[in-house]
Amino acid sequence: MISLQKWFRIQAPAALCGAGIAALLALQVFWLHQSYRLTRQQFMADIAVAFEQACQKEQTYRIPVNSIVPPGNLTIESCGKEEIRIIRHCPDPDTVIYDNVSGQSMETVLNQAFRELRESLVPLNLYCLADLFAGELFARDMAISFVIERYHRATGAVLESSEMPGAAHPVTAVTDTLTVPLSEAESLRANLQFSPTSVLHRMRTGVLISSVLLVLTGACAGLSMHAVGRRARSEKAVLSAAAEPSAAFPLGHFIFDYTKNELQGFGQTVTLARKENALLYELCANAGNVVGRDLLLEKYWEGTGFVYSRSLDTYIGRLRKLLSDDPSVQIITIKGVGYKLAVPTP
Repeated sequence: MISLQKWFRIQAPAALCGAGIAALLALQVFWLHQSYRLTRQQFMADIAVAFEQACQKEQTYRIPVNSIVPPGNLTIESCGKEEIRIIRHCPDPDTVIYDNVSGQSMETVLNQAFRELRESLVPLNLYCLADLFAGELFARDMAISFVIERYHRATGAVLESSEMPGAAHPVTAVTDTLTVPLSEAESLRANLQFSPTSVLHRMRTGVLISSVLLVLTGACAGLSMHAVGRRARSEKAVLSAAAEPSAAFPLGHFIFDYTKNELQGFGQTVTLARKENALLYELCANAGNVVGRDLLLEKYWEGTGFVYSRSLDTYIGRLRKLLSDDPSVQIITIKGVGYKLAVPTP
């Protein structure tokens, strides 16, 4: 029963304090993880928009189809309300026909036809696209490295790369990839590399707030644990005397029973305060020897400051007053060292 009460008085506050701090830290870590994940998703979405706009700008730099296809070489036939056929007349077998007999919309067929015609007549310029993409990223304050590749969709073989021959590889490890289809056979991809700091830069306000909260939590944790630990050590030190086996010290005409916190003598029994009991026990256990002030302060006050020192003097004064009825029992002050209990020899 005593140990259970002691646990609730000493250990329970420390356990609750530690659990609360751990919960706060776990919540902060979870918030940072979720914030980073959402910020990275938005980061990738912004990169995708930049790449799309760079591709659109690159197309505007090419010669329009109607400027390079001789008149009469390209005809568009309407075969009904929603049917269309586009024919590029070339010497057989190079004639190309686009239609939507497979069910595609007219807009899809037109876009595919003009894109492929443009690609076949004026090829995609990856170096121009890379410059435009870099400009879009710079405008958005995105510090990332990339390589743009045109590759075969079936085999994955790289057909062309924006990386200059002989140049150092700007992308050593691919973090993510953006893909744009060019035709049924080919696609375009941008291999990206960026560090977590690029994402953290976007959530710098949240990181700053979280860092401040972590510092404050750590400071509160340190102060709380110090206070709880100090109280636990003090309680343990004060109660340690009562935990000793049953015994009593004869002090002249007094009997000091430290297991009961009692000083008996002259027909009276005085119940001692816990620190009075602990200090008198230290003096009795070392009767005739000097007990250092610093030892007593560290053991029962957890410090050696001026306030603690004055408190020790106060308790010593109380003990002297309690023992004053027997002049043969004295607590002698050894200046600058500590105290010595002088008792009559039996």
